[in-house]
Amino acid sequence: ANIQWNYNQTNDVIKVEIWDVVDKGINPTNTNNRPITSNAALKIENSQTLTKLPPPRSSLLPPDQLTLDAATIDVYRNTHGVILLFDMTKNWTFDYAIKELKAVPKNIAVLLLVNIYHHLFFTTSLSDEMLFLPNRATLVISGSYVQLMAISEANRERISEYPSSNMVRYVETSILNGLGLEYIYKYFGVPFLQLQ
Repeated sequence: ANIQWNYNQTNDVIKVEIWDVVDKGINPTNTNNRPITSNAALKIENSQTLTKLPPPRSSLLPPDQLTLDAATIDVYRNTHGVILLFDMTKNWTFDYAIKELKAVPKNIAVLLLVNIYHHLFFTTSLSDEMLFLPNRATLVISGSYVQLMAISEANRERISEYPSSNMVRYVETSILNGLGLEYIYKYFGVPFLQLQ
């Protein structure tokens, strides 16, 4: 998808190209032979543990059998910014985001989005895990300390090689009310200024 974006200090209109990359594609010629399971396309199982990925393909396939996915193309080539999204109600999505974060080259700006607030209105299973801090306008979920420590560790690794402008930025978002969209829009300024 493409969006029109402009940096607030310039009059230039910049075309931002957004890719949603598939980790492991399904070969279009073998669609009748694929297994029919609910998690067949998941790179990480829906559990608390990480699974190992299969080794990359070593043999070249004919173009009609080639699937365009992260296993066959360099998704970070000519990339200036990466946005990773995880769901706060599923720990395995955070594990996946951290694993992918380690694969992102250290010179690329990264924004880590947590899709958080709209879950609070539709589920009651989280009520035992919530703690509201009166001096902050944020909600702390049990287990988020571990997540913040993982992000902090990723930042330590990144700024040891590159300037602090490449630190991982973290923002809470909501599809329900648009929370965080303005921050995402402003975040595009980070890779834009790095190109200048």
